[in-house]
Amino acid sequence: MLTQHTYFNLDAYKNPSSPLIWDHLLSLPYSKRYLAIDSSALPTGRILEAAPGSINDFYSKPNLALGHSKSVSGFKGNCGGSCEGYNGFWLIEGAPKGEVVLRLGSAWSGVKAELRTDQPGVVL
Repeated sequence: MLTQHTYFNLDAYKNPSSPLIWDHLLSLPYSKRYLAIDSSALPTGRILEAAPGSINDFYSKPNLALGHSKSVSGFKGNCGGSCEGYNGFWLIEGAPKGEVVLRLGSAWSGVKAELRTDQPGVVL
């Protein structure tokens, strides 16, 4: 399986309000489900569905801030272990060929990134 470990800060660490990416906006319009992970961030084999408004929901509402759930219990450790954020595999289901399956953008810089793929999922 192909893998890519590129990390994007679309503000180039110049946003005066924060060097973090929690304000970056993400949409995963074909990724309602994701793989459960254990405390070591390894997939368990269980497939979970992101409930609307939940920590891992970037499906039901377009352009949701990455840090939309920072204050919710469970955000810390959501990526496996004691880290904060995301480190999981979102399934891509029902995307028409050539369609954008992931959009990431920064309102501060105006920079946007889009992903098109024929792979079954994406790691965030």
